Amino acid sequence: MLPPVSDPFDGLSGTQVRRDAEGATLVVHRLGLEVLAGPDVGRRAEVKGTRVRVGTDRECDLRLTDPEVSRFHFEVRSEGDHYEVVDLDSTNGTIVDGVRVLHARLEPQAVIQVGGSRVVFEPKKRWETLAASSRSSLHGLVGSSASMRQLFGVLERVAPTELSVLIHGETGSGKEVVARAIHLASPRAAGPFLAVDCATIAPNVAESELFGHVRGAFTGAERDRRGVFEAASGGVVFLDEVGELPLALQPKLLRALERREVRPVGSNEVVGFDARIVAATHRDLARRVETGELREDLYFRLAEVTLEVPPLRARPEDLPELAAHLLAREGEARGLAPDAIAALAEHDFPGNVRELRNTLRRAAAFAAGPTIDRATIVEALRGGPARAKTGGFSDLLARPYREAREEAIARFERAYLDALMRGSDTVVGAAERAGIHRKSLERLLRKHGGRE
Repeated sequence: MLPPVSDPFDGLSGTQVRRDAEGATLVVHRLGLEVLAGPDVGRRAEVKGTRVRVGTDRECDLRLTDPEVSRFHFEVRSEGDHYEVVDLDSTNGTIVDGVRVLHARLEPQAVIQVGGSRVVFEPKKRWETLAASSRSSLHGLVGSSASMRQLFGVLERVAPTELSVLIHGETGSGKEVVARAIHLASPRAAGPFLAVDCATIAPNVAESELFGHVRGAFTGAERDRRGVFEAASGGVVFLDEVGELPLALQPKLLRALERREVRPVGSNEVVGFDARIVAATHRDLARRVETGELREDLYFRLAEVTLEVPPLRARPEDLPELAAHLLAREGEARGLAPDAIAALAEHDFPGNVRELRNTLRRAAAFAAGPTIDRATIVEALRGGPARAKTGGFSDLLARPYREAREEAIARFERAYLDALMRGSDTVVGAAERAGIHRKSLERLLRKHGGRE
């Protein structure tokens, strides 16, 4: 576990990470509200966070006694580079500068009227530039390159907080390893780490998987079942490929994240949970927001901190220590000859760390001498003898299901592409034979190092 974060940020709650040409910067939000008129005139609230809630309920950050105000009346949120006010289904509405709003952009010093009360919004921000870490590893992440040390620097400050984190990176770049590092470097390290693959979960069971269900909720529901959020209380929920979540489920997920409670399928009761949310994607989620495939408010709720995992081709200097780490994790005592490392550096690894790991596994299986030489690495990069001898699935049974499935799919894709391209003169013709779009085929060819 990392050492505790010291003042002046008190654990960095309500902190966002922004990036520019000079590196990463922490932005600490303090959201202030003061009652200007009404039964509670003079009452103030200053919350260090990215959201502040107003109403008559005792759980509100600014609690009012005005009888015309609802229990949970409105909320102010930091959304990206601006603030927004959101009416929480209040009875008498929320009025900003004379206009009744449900969801609107909010400027500093704006006056918000609710019932017979008027409240002024007074936000404050503080900035702190993050230095790169001196580390070369962190809970399974390995690398001394500038990009990795900058990533470690952000993780050192973010992991001890409760901020929701969105990890972006190419397929195979190690997004789940980053998520596990956040978990292990946080105060929740002793709690569970539960992963949900949003890309493979069936839409008809997604709600049950996340929120649970009660007996009799649907055919086959023979007993109550806790969902991932409830089961992960005290730990972390990792939503892998979160951009693939069904659109119909997104409002329910947003509500669960904001209220920290879920309603199991078939139940009339809500269940509280205490889990940190870490999500990952290889997609451009901002683009998916523009196309309507992802709710904007859910995106901002997940992306309080956004981390970028650098692709392997952008940090070739990390190859020697990363390869040594992966071989040691496999229990392989042999190392790599200098010319073997040079051979790895000549490859751009479209499959990133996952491809490197699989390459090293193949090379280790067929290396003859005390070290793995260049020729063996070159054959392994091509899929060579290892592919011929492990075309079945028996060698995958010792691996976890998700990892074995990914390797099996990769083997199929390589074999299919080899046969497809041998029988085609052009990529266009090959795409027509395969029944897929040309760009999809080009992406597959880049992924597996084939011709385009």
